[in-house]
Amino acid sequence: MPKRRRTEETDNGSDDVSTENVPSSPKSIHIGNQVERWTELKEELELENETEVAEFLLDRADSGQHLQGTKVFNDSVHGHIEMHPLLVSIIDTPEFQRLRFIKQMGMCYFVYPGASHNRFEHSLGVSYLAGKLARSLQSKQKSLKITKEDILCVEIAGLCHDLGHGPFSHLFDEAFLPKVRPDYIGKHEKLSVDMFEHMLKKNNLGEQFKKYNLEEEDILFIKEQIFVEKKVKALRTYTPREGTELPIIKDELLTILKGENQEGFLEVVDERGKKGMVSKEMVEVKALRTYTPREGTELPIIKDELLTILKGENQEGFLEVVDERGKKGMVSKEMVEVKALRTYTPREGTELPIIKDELLTILKGENQEGFLEVVDERKKKGMVSKEMVEEIWSYKGRGKDKSYLYEIVANKRNGIDVDKWDYFARDSMHLGIQNNFDWKRYLRFARVLHGPDGSQICTRDKEIFNLYDMFHSRYSLHLRACNHRVNKILEAMIVEALKEANDYLLFPGKDGKKKKMSESIDDMEAYSKLNDHIMWKILCTTKDKFKKSRDLINRILTRDLFVCVGQTQLKKKDSQLFYIKDEDTEKGIFEKLSEETKKTIKQSDIIVHGSQLFSIKDEDAEKEIFEKLSEETKKTIKQSNITVHGSQLFNIKEEDAEQEIFEKLSEEAKKTIKQSDIIVHIAKFNYGMGEKDPVEHVKFYSKCDLNKSVRISEIRQDSMALPREFSERFLRVCVKQRDTEVWVREAFQKWCKGKELTAKVWGE
Repeated sequence: MPKRRRTEETDNGSDDVSTENVPSSPKSIHIGNQVERWTELKEELELENETEVAEFLLDRADSGQHLQGTKVFNDSVHGHIEMHPLLVSIIDTPEFQRLRFIKQMGMCYFVYPGASHNRFEHSLGVSYLAGKLARSLQSKQKSLKITKEDILCVEIAGLCHDLGHGPFSHLFDEAFLPKVRPDYIGKHEKLSVDMFEHMLKKNNLGEQFKKYNLEEEDILFIKEQIFVEKKVKALRTYTPREGTELPIIKDELLTILKGENQEGFLEVVDERGKKGMVSKEMVEVKALRTYTPREGTELPIIKDELLTILKGENQEGFLEVVDERGKKGMVSKEMVEVKALRTYTPREGTELPIIKDELLTILKGENQEGFLEVVDERKKKGMVSKEMVEEIWSYKGRGKDKSYLYEIVANKRNGIDVDKWDYFARDSMHLGIQNNFDWKRYLRFARVLHGPDGSQICTRDKEIFNLYDMFHSRYSLHLRACNHRVNKILEAMIVEALKEANDYLLFPGKDGKKKKMSESIDDMEAYSKLNDHIMWKILCTTKDKFKKSRDLINRILTRDLFVCVGQTQLKKKDSQLFYIKDEDTEKGIFEKLSEETKKTIKQSDIIVHGSQLFSIKDEDAEKEIFEKLSEETKKTIKQSNITVHGSQLFNIKEEDAEQEIFEKLSEEAKKTIKQSDIIVHIAKFNYGMGEKDPVEHVKFYSKCDLNKSVRISEIRQDSMALPREFSERFLRVCVKQRDTEVWVREAFQKWCKGKELTAKVWGE
């Protein structure tokens, strides 16, 4: 297919808008000649005055849209928004109209009476904001060469990004599907792409797309903005050396005993005298000084150049190496140092063997220890260190020069996108919660900067506070609404009702075949029949097989809810410091720990520092720990003897906690209560990237240089008020029957005491 010629942008962002009724600038508005038409527009759009009419017409002129075929929606959040004819064609399909019957906040409507808004209006709002941001970049930076087709694709992606939501929004794919399809790893984004493809085919929208100059690559671009499997490439073949790999600490010096083996591992000894294997990817060998030998076998070296070791130290204390120019030779171990590039603790039993250049699909992003959860080409899942892989460009709809366009609707880099802008504003308005984030201000300062990792949307350095307001809005909404304890109880009840009805509630799919709810995700024809009305469909049936589900829904409607007996905050573990003797080892220390402590601490979490001190992983810094020591202890221990090996959250699975709390029940209580009657939910509140600060992944610019990025560390120096912690977690315990809550509350308190957690209980 010949490459089509893209529509070039003009000074006002459009080349095909009639100026007969649309002024090109405020100065060209002649109200006297157009009073009748303006009056019609004012009445039709319910605008306040002529100024609003002018702004409306100018906005449409900037958008490059025809008046004929467009529709204007009076949105409760954004006011009057005009939609392109192609967007209208998508809106007027059964697949999109289905979103009118899916609550934006799911069961939260039963907690907040104002939370009655649906995915339909949210999708309109996201499409509108996507167009606003794209046009803002287009008008400010002509060099980006953003075309009308680019903008239209971004608007369509915003409109269709939630097509794949099931009944009660996130509840369906995050709570229901894991119960009935534990093997399913997809999310609503993948289902949105499936539904988008189904909608295009069923409604014959292909011709409509061609009419507006959109081709196959544009449709692919739209889908990629909604969902794409991000891939990384293995830098080398790697097989984990379980039981032999050495935990290392960033910047510590290691002594090489044997050079690189076939698997790419070196045998080393660390500063504490512990031997083990370490991947060559985790260390660097650097020349300490420039040196020109007089003998014929020694290799000339240059200070700070990196060397690759071929053979470990021989009897004379020489290493066989190759330099950056590919020249081999011998070098004295006194002339080089081997330094750990990063802190690394092997993930025994979970690391995935990889083959050089194979492509891996990311399932979960980087965790605290620097590992990614991936699946390889053979469909085997596991963990892989980020040091072993490199990210590749996974998109085909647009090139890397337009990578910033992928950040408008769903920003995978830092989470700043128009989807959040709309739901922050919309949810806050309907919930009656203050929203402090000003997206219009962000729009004003948004610019694209180019770098080696692609082009990305950046903002002014002074806007850092506005960004933290945005992420705090997310935190606040999740704390006060999405993860409200009554909302989570309601979700647990409706999930159980849907699970009980799953085998009996069937929907017609492709070729008329009936599908269960759990099967509908594989058949978009059946899935398009699912919305929040399934609750009433269950309630209205009189068949006995739906009795359990009906009873649960009736309990919701009569407010006979499951009971939350208490919660506890899962804080990071406190430091445990031990002064040890020379003969003690990690194994010996581990064996001295209590059985309760051994449940949460592995032997590999313990690091022995010679005859001084060991520390269990903790969030405290070395200096802070040292200052906590007694003056007597400080006489024998230096601060350099203390190593903090990352921070560690109190990790526990919900199902494990349910079992442990059940075991704390009295024998009398166990006669009445089953383990399945206890529900544990871990509520996570964060800024959108787990433990990480999302603003760390944002680039800023200053007014002194609009095209040079500024590091966040430079901005942080000017303020002590910026947040330092970005997440917290609470474990909540519920029981299904009110007459058993006393027993479960007591068991929960015992469980918390055993874990050294503080229990907050209700109903005493």
